[in-house]
Amino acid sequence: MSSNSLVIRIPKDDEIKTFYDIYCTGLPGVDKITFDKLKKWWTRSKEQGTFEKLWRVAEINGKLVGIIINVVNKALKWGMIWELSVLPEWRSKGIGKELVQESEKLLLEYDNKISYYALGLKTHNDKALPFYERLGYNIHFIVTHLQKKVEREMKNFNIIFHEPNLNHLPDLLNLIPDAYWNQHTTKTWKNIIKEKDGFVAIDKKTQKVVGYIDLGLSDHLEQSTELGFHCLQGYGSSIILAALKLVKTENLDLWVQDNHQDILATLFNKGFRRIESEYLMKKVIKKV
Repeated sequence: MSSNSLVIRIPKDDEIKTFYDIYCTGLPGVDKITFDKLKKWWTRSKEQGTFEKLWRVAEINGKLVGIIINVVNKALKWGMIWELSVLPEWRSKGIGKELVQESEKLLLEYDNKISYYALGLKTHNDKALPFYERLGYNIHFIVTHLQKKVEREMKNFNIIFHEPNLNHLPDLLNLIPDAYWNQHTTKTWKNIIKEKDGFVAIDKKTQKVVGYIDLGLSDHLEQSTELGFHCLQGYGSSIILAALKLVKTENLDLWVQDNHQDILATLFNKGFRRIESEYLMKKVIKKV
């Protein structure tokens, strides 16, 4: 392919449907989402000023053939290639490589304090693994997506839940997140507290904050609540099981990073099953 025939540029407003259609051809390499969710993501990114800087399409002779979405995790100092998709008939032609290399430039221009490029790769999409390894990415850990029909625990856990407030902020900053993408800064915690989308978990005996949970309807699983959590070491399993009483849907699903071995063991013993899993791949940024 002639390099002159490939153009990587910012998506246009009237291309959102085509963008979504190309996104969906990336399954199982990208997360399944609805068009409405993509539209909200698109709009929110425009409002935040990240769309023009971090979203791109690949165009060949006037036809869109690939898309890529990037985000920056300031708490971890990672520039993340969040979703990449190229139309099946245009794969293995160097388009994905061009999109990744362009994204790396954009991410570093957007935030020159980042130390790593990072991406998540579905473990059942292992055909893409050599592609990313050739570009300098390597596997660092695995995140597992678990799901189970909700059975309310009768056990009286030593955990109570309250709405968060700014007095909880110092404790929240010390919590360990469920997975790498849920690491928060002081700024993001303040926004979470303001919006009151979740609950702080408090040890009834000590009255100390030992965790935080948020509950939302899953975008890709029917009748399911998606649980996100942060915890102090040793409290994760109790927080999750105590939170079951707050779940109103038939199923619960959550993502757990492999550094939470105690939590994974408890959940598997409770009958949770793996829906999918993802490699977290990283590439160190060698700054001149």
